[in-house]
Amino acid sequence: MAPTATESNVTADGRQENRISNYTKFWQNDMSKEKDVDTSNRLSSYTDVVNGYYDAATLLYEYAWAGSFHFSRFYKGESFAASLARHEHYLAAQMQLKPGMRVLDVGCGVGGPAREIARFADVNIVGLNNNDYQITRANKHTK
Repeated sequence: MAPTATESNVTADGRQENRISNYTKFWQNDMSKEKDVDTSNRLSSYTDVVNGYYDAATLLYEYAWAGSFHFSRFYKGESFAASLARHEHYLAAQMQLKPGMRVLDVGCGVGGPAREIARFADVNIVGLNNNDYQITRANKHTK
């Protein structure tokens, strides 16, 4: 039988405590003991698995990649932040965004690219994401 997520307390930073601990219940401690039922359990509880992962990993992602959870090429001498912004500006240009347009960012994460593209292209971006903790982080960074 699949592990079940339990109701959890929300931490001061907005994560749900039990989501993180429940995440590890979907894997065997010894991967050599993984069975088809383990995979089936993960698939049948995919929302719990995904939310547990993102509640646990988001701060690490922000530490490593700031607010933009993507990669970009660096030019010689270019900073990490400048390479991300350049890539996001390129995306805005490729989408042919015009000032005042309304844009939907599906899978917005913590909203880093959306904020940069909104500043660069003078557009309004609505973020949509499947993890409420990342939405909370996006709202915090956007204010």
